[in-house]
Amino acid sequence: MNIFKRWELRNYAEAGVTAALCIAAGIIGKVILGIVLGKIPGATSFLVSLFQAVILFLALARSARLGFLTAVGFFMGVFYGLVFPGFPFLLFTFFLAGLCGDLCAWFLGGYRSITICAVSIIVFRAFTVLLGTAIAWWMGFAKTKVAWWLVWFGAGVTFLGALTGIFIAIKMSHELAKAGLLSLKPRGGV
Repeated sequence: MNIFKRWELRNYAEAGVTAALCIAAGIIGKVILGIVLGKIPGATSFLVSLFQAVILFLALARSARLGFLTAVGFFMGVFYGLVFPGFPFLLFTFFLAGLCGDLCAWFLGGYRSITICAVSIIVFRAFTVLLGTAIAWWMGFAKTKVAWWLVWFGAGVTFLGALTGIFIAIKMSHELAKAGLLSLKPRGGV
């Protein structure tokens, strides 16, 4: 089985739209829900991770190709790098996180099952937090023990949010497949 398929313009557009939806979920989660749930530690991180996991899973179930998470991470990193020009490391954080998610899928044989999609998304979300923290530490932003405890708390909450989002997305994808709106077998190859 050839797991490397040629990318077309449509595939880049799908990755761009997915990145835009993930960014919108992040902005809504951090800004609007942050106002309401700001007093609850980790609530916004949990919800942002949940929403983004649902979006990413449904996008991968629709048209999974190796390199999809890398492209989504690149588009997200470019947007965040433009919005927050003081943080140019965001491009590398999201790009490397997407690359790690795709490498995980590649080692498992490509996006050929729901489990591989779920594992890749969890790796993507976890590496987004962990790589962002490592780069922030390297640049001198997180040097105290309190900062590290907050990082591990944030990583745990992000993991639980992604896991919950994937569970919800699997249930949604089965209902969408019954309605004929989504095929659980990727049509784009692998």
